[in-house]
Amino acid sequence: MTALYASGIYLAFSEGNWIAEVQYSKESPPEPCIEGTIGPRHYGILAQSIDLAKTAAESIGVVFYQPSIFVEGDGEDASVALPPDWRQLIAQQCKRLGWESVYED
Repeated sequence: MTALYASGIYLAFSEGNWIAEVQYSKESPPEPCIEGTIGPRHYGILAQSIDLAKTAAESIGVVFYQPSIFVEGDGEDASVALPPDWRQLIAQQCKRLGWESVYED
């Protein structure tokens, strides 16, 4: 089985719910060329969405390489509405997973 690699979990926020997925490639470290995406497309609370996507990815052999959590729009795109405390929420989840946060407060 070919190893698959991912740099983390990608989140979107829609209508008060979080949606998580993992994009992966066959390159280590993960390259910008995404070869696949997996995620239960679960809409719900943040931690549960993250855990479901992480479990789904690991079940097909995805290895997380220097992982973090990435958020659609990153708070920079005004058309993407995020909760006011989204950076703190992401920092808490990264800490829970033992991952580095890419967002500063």
